[in-house]
Amino acid sequence: MTSHVPPRPAYLGDPVADALTHVVCELTAELWSVKRRLRLLEAELAARGGTPLDEVPVSDEEARASALAAREFVASVLGAFHGAPK
Repeated sequence: MTSHVPPRPAYLGDPVADALTHVVCELTAELWSVKRRLRLLEAELAARGGTPLDEVPVSDEEARASALAAREFVASVLGAFHGAPK
């Protein structure tokens, strides 16, 4: 059995514009998900009397892990441009 990969959606008819539209849609969905979760977590943290997140010190290890996660995130979001016609 072969797996079928559906074609990327065509929004505007131009492959580059379509890739950019795809990126915007992905970023919007990702940003909303993160904002919603962060709002809930910050409310829970405040209710428990915790330190505000922007006041928590970041270790070197966490800074490195965060940098790697940021690179992976950018690659996943901008991946729509990989292989797009020039």
